Amino acid sequence: MNIPDTTDFMILGFTVIFVPMIIYVISLATRYKKYKADIIYLENEE
Repeated sequence: MNIPDTTDFMILGFTVIFVPMIIYVISLATRYKKYKADIIYLENEE
């Protein structure tokens, strides 16, 4: 009985999970920097 090689499916699964997660984390970091700059700007306006 042959055991199928599922390494490709494992790599594909990890890719499908981690790529969107990395994109989301980068998006959060970008938004955080933008909002932090906005808060500093608004505090200096007063």
